[in-house]
Amino acid sequence: MAGIALVPGHAYLIEVGERDNDALVEILDSKNEVMARADHPERRSGTRRAVVTAPESASLGVRITGKEHANAAGSATVRAFDLATLRDRPDCLAIVKALAAADADYAAGEEISRGRSPSPTPSAHDAFLRAAEGYSAAERALATSADRPLRGQTALALAGVEYLDLQDWAKTAEWAKAAAELLGNDDPYRWARARALVAAAWIEIGSTAPAGRAVPGYAVHSTDLLVRARRALQRLSRFHLRRGERYDAGLQLTNIGLTYLYEGRYPECVTASATSSQLFESMHETPRRAQAWQNRALCLWGLGRLPEALRWFRRALTD
Repeated sequence: MAGIALVPGHAYLIEVGERDNDALVEILDSKNEVMARADHPERRSGTRRAVVTAPESASLGVRITGKEHANAAGSATVRAFDLATLRDRPDCLAIVKALAAADADYAAGEEISRGRSPSPTPSAHDAFLRAAEGYSAAERALATSADRPLRGQTALALAGVEYLDLQDWAKTAEWAKAAAELLGNDDPYRWARARALVAAAWIEIGSTAPAGRAVPGYAVHSTDLLVRARRALQRLSRFHLRRGERYDAGLQLTNIGLTYLYEGRYPECVTASATSSQLFESMHETPRRAQAWQNRALCLWGLGRLPEALRWFRRALTD
């Protein structure tokens, strides 16, 4: 936990940047009571924001809790900004507050979906909808500003909510494409994350579309959309490997395996899933390795190699 000294009575923006572990951020008062929570749909790299007013004690604690397995060793940076500096910029202040409110709603949705909310009545879906509305309001406000990178990050957050939590594949593709265009060469890592979300949305759309008919809005058959997704993911996997981003490369390899699975190309699916599991194993990423093993088992099942499939299913369950 990090401690920060602030001016009593002043409103502050607390920003927490994270890397390599998805985390929940909590702002604590001098009695260790939670004043605010922040989370974000850009897993392992998104900036969490909270707006709080400094108490009379003039100090706050920032608790950052990793949400992943024990082997996921991440890092975080904490920054505090006195919002009094934005007194003459109400437009900027409104954007900051909208982003912080969206992160708070996203945190609430995550707490409910993980069974950690004290009340059984709130809806995670409703909280995620509010988060999406907040990010969308901030994105619209940023359209008239010169902060193109922040607008791109906000569009990427919207794509993440739509994909991970609301499961609206068309909106995922729309926002991810917008994010990639905005981020461009200025933020190559997030550009790649956006393009990966586009491809992931194509997989979901292509895998559920009726066979032999054009996918609405794409003018291609479902198989063609899966091939398009796979080619994009292959480029992204190579991109991440060149940069040493093995976790991201492994995610793309996993999704490449899914494109083969949904096409019924089971031998290629087995190969892609095996490569993905080996990469995650080298990083001690046990849950992702288990997912790749499960995909491998599904492909072996499709090939009729049932004893092998059963063995990999059991390994995935016990991992």
